[in-house]
Amino acid sequence: MAHLRTQATTQDLAGRLQWKLSLIKRMYELGYSRDKIQQIFQLLDRLMTLPPELDLNFKAELERFEAEQKMTYMTSIERIGIAEATQKYIAQILTIRFKDVSTELVEKLNKLYDIELLNQLLKKAVTTGSISEFEQQLSQEDTDT
Repeated sequence: MAHLRTQATTQDLAGRLQWKLSLIKRMYELGYSRDKIQQIFQLLDRLMTLPPELDLNFKAELERFEAEQKMTYMTSIERIGIAEATQKYIAQILTIRFKDVSTELVEKLNKLYDIELLNQLLKKAVTTGSISEFEQQLSQEDTDT
């Protein structure tokens, strides 16, 4: 089906965008698992290529659709990966800014998996005046959770 739609829309990229969206939406409606949708999407994305501006439209439209469906676009493994990367970035920023970062502080960071909290701490790592000020913020977050 995707191949036929790709051929039919060689001169109609807006039409291709609509078909690509409708195929993805249909998989959600049929109850396909997120992993299955991702596998099929990888093939669809190769077949039904769009110029960058339409790719952005596709992404925005898909995000809107998923929000309406109250479907999460991120698996738990992806969330853990984002949290671990953010932990690493915070430690790197603190090391660059203040040289000595205690192992204890890094261990505390590595126990946090709340992405929203980690993003707040990332901003704090960039803006804080001292390592002790950051540690104080981290301790405060520790007692709040």
